[in-house]
Amino acid sequence: MTGPAPLFPVRPDAPDGEFTLRDLLRLVAKHGWVVLVCLLAGGLVGAGIYAIQKPVYASVARVWVKTEQGSPSFLSGVTAYREPLYPDPVNRRIETEMELMLTRTSAAQVVRNLKVRPEQLPSTPLAQLIAASGLVAAKPASDGAASNRLIDDFLKAVSVEPLRSKTADTTSNILEVRFEASDPALAPQALSQLISNYLGVAATQNRQLGEEAARLLGAEVEQARGELMALDAQIVALASRPPPRAAAEEGSGKRARSERGERGERSSERRSRRENTFAGAPVGNEQALAALKTQTVEMQAELDALRELYTDDAENVRTLRRRLEAMQRRLAEGLSASVQAVSSLGSLERQRALAQDRYNEVQKKLDQIKLYLRLNPSDAESRVIVDAPSRPLDDEGKKRVVVALIGPVAGLLLGLLLAGLRELSDQRLQSRRDVRQALGLPVLGALPRLPAGERRRLAGEAR
Repeated sequence: MTGPAPLFPVRPDAPDGEFTLRDLLRLVAKHGWVVLVCLLAGGLVGAGIYAIQKPVYASVARVWVKTEQGSPSFLSGVTAYREPLYPDPVNRRIETEMELMLTRTSAAQVVRNLKVRPEQLPSTPLAQLIAASGLVAAKPASDGAASNRLIDDFLKAVSVEPLRSKTADTTSNILEVRFEASDPALAPQALSQLISNYLGVAATQNRQLGEEAARLLGAEVEQARGELMALDAQIVALASRPPPRAAAEEGSGKRARSERGERGERSSERRSRRENTFAGAPVGNEQALAALKTQTVEMQAELDALRELYTDDAENVRTLRRRLEAMQRRLAEGLSASVQAVSSLGSLERQRALAQDRYNEVQKKLDQIKLYLRLNPSDAESRVIVDAPSRPLDDEGKKRVVVALIGPVAGLLLGLLLAGLRELSDQRLQSRRDVRQALGLPVLGALPRLPAGERRRLAGEAR
């Protein structure tokens, strides 16, 4: 058994406060012209911004950082390089290299050398639109502020990142440096100078340290050479110094000849010649000392022979005894002086050996530093340019395509916003929910809205 059919079909109402897809479609259909106008306006604005954009040209270079190579140690005495006892982590070393490449001083030098202008650097599409339209007048800025802003824009155009490994979740020791500019000729030049400044930081520091070390070691070499020459002079002077003469011999030759006989005179003359022969011999000369010993022995034998013929009180015996005593004193002094000379000579030779070792060591260090300074700095550095900065072609300029898409999307959202505002400002009751929200009464039935063609047909029949 079925009940009576309802006069008006009952449709389930949507819960209060819920915005459904049907409401959105009804809103778009009702205010479609507003949404369409906003969509077209946004599309035109996006197309205009895309058209006035300056193409961006990118230059890419790659630098290999040798993390395992040591730094120069000029005063080590072993080699021109040293290995650190506790090496830094690779990631920290790479981060340091990246920061060194993006120093503000290096960027300012590149901007100054190449005379970079603001229009040669990439800017945001909005800034380009404002500059092209001339709606906002640029505020005059001082030279310092303009230069700082230009350097900031230059640094924003540079990106440095390590290359990702293709086989593992890690990074390599190769840094990829990328520079973007609106001028295709500026991009490789600026990137090349930026990398050159980066490579020159460590090279300049090492070269300055090497030059300072070479200057210091050069002074040390001259000082060591002077000490060595002074010791050589002392050794030569000591080896060539004559022995002291016996004071008792002075003035005794004439007195002896007047008192001794013919035989004694001939013997005395022979002894005098022998004594004078070795009187000027150097101290420490073994031949001179041996001759003195021989002469002393001969004089002793001659004294013994005279004592056989004369008494001890004889003048010739006493004279010969005095000469023998003088000769013995001279021999003792010569032996003592020889021992002292040998000791002094040994001490000087040891000092000279130490001075020679010091001179050789300092000279070796100086030769190593001079060899390093004669090398090309790039040959001894731990940074190598793997790929030189690439030169972009004129047709490789890229624009931001997303700008052309943002315009229509923004226009669509603006149209929906305006349609929603128009709907909120409309006070007419056009649905069951409008009646229920406005009057708080349930809707028992609703007359459907006749289409415009049906209304015109019924109006014609009524006539």
